[in-house]
Amino acid sequence: MAKGRAARPGELSGAYLPNLINLSSRDYTIREIVSRFWEDPAFPLVSHLNDLRRAIYDAVSQTALGVDPPWQLVDETGEPLQLASADDLAINSSTLVIRPYQPASGSEGGNEGSDDGVGDISGDGGDNGGGCVGASDQYKRYTVRLAPRSVTDDAARTRVSRLLLALADALEVDGPDVQLADIDVTFTAAAGSLEDVRSKALGADAEWREEDEDF
Repeated sequence: MAKGRAARPGELSGAYLPNLINLSSRDYTIREIVSRFWEDPAFPLVSHLNDLRRAIYDAVSQTALGVDPPWQLVDETGEPLQLASADDLAINSSTLVIRPYQPASGSEGGNEGSDDGVGDISGDGGDNGGGCVGASDQYKRYTVRLAPRSVTDDAARTRVSRLLLALADALEVDGPDVQLADIDVTFTAAAGSLEDVRSKALGADAEWREEDEDF
């Protein structure tokens, strides 16, 4: 880890993100923005995804004084979305898009059937009752097996990280039609370093085991 690049926990701000990412040429998906922090050496290192989640949330949310934010969160159709909290941000989404903030157009005339311009982040309101894309009458079982390997090398770690990001993306609310997930992951890591993973595992009613390792 390069000295001077690390951002202290909780110090990455939404106001600073536009200095890192220029949205004047094109919009970015949330996943693309997150990836830049791991792939671009010019970006600060963040100690936890929650720090980045809070920073993005701040960048797309109005302040308590009603000041317009620098960025705007929209769905794949360009409909603006508003989040109740940073926890509602799908941090690995490849369909939710960040663009420069655009004020809402006037409501006079037309669009009687529209609402206040705030989209529903959970789905498209279709008849499938959920946010997943479509519904199929044919399903297949897909299995990913990654043999044990060292991830101390940056390149190897990045490849495995991208795989896990792709798996997480498949489970997004607005992702593909996934009906069942059977997840078994084993990490050999420093004691106490995966407390957030443990917390999320217990929150998902998953089994969590810890064993001493001669490593």
